Amino acid sequence: MIKKANQILHRPFSSTITSRLVRAIAVGLITGLIVSIFRWIIDHTMQILYFIYPQMRANPVWIIPYIILMIVITIILGKIIVPYLDQLVGSGVPQIEAIFLNENKMPWWSVL
Repeated sequence: MIKKANQILHRPFSSTITSRLVRAIAVGLITGLIVSIFRWIIDHTMQILYFIYPQMRANPVWIIPYIILMIVITIILGKIIVPYLDQLVGSGVPQIEAIFLNENKMPWWSVL
C-alpha cells in the first residue's frame, strides 16, 4: 500500500522512518567515500601519465613496455567482467531500476 503524505507526516519520527533515514545517510556516506576514492585514483593516475608521456616522447623505447602493460591490464579487466557481460549495457540506469522493482537480481559487488 502506498502511503499518503499526511500518513507519513502524522508520525515523522516513527522507527520505520528513522531507520530508513539512518540507512539512507549511511548509504550516502559510503557512496561518497567510494566516489571520492575513485576520483583520487583518477587524479593520481593523471599525474603519473603527465610524467610518463614526456618520458616516452624523449625515449621511444619506453613505448613498448607501456603497450605491454596496457595489454596486460586490458586482459585482467576482461577476465573480471566476462561473467557480467550480459548485464553491462548502456548507462546502468535501467539495470538499477530493474533491481529496485525486483525484476533483476544482481550482486551488490558487481553493481559497485
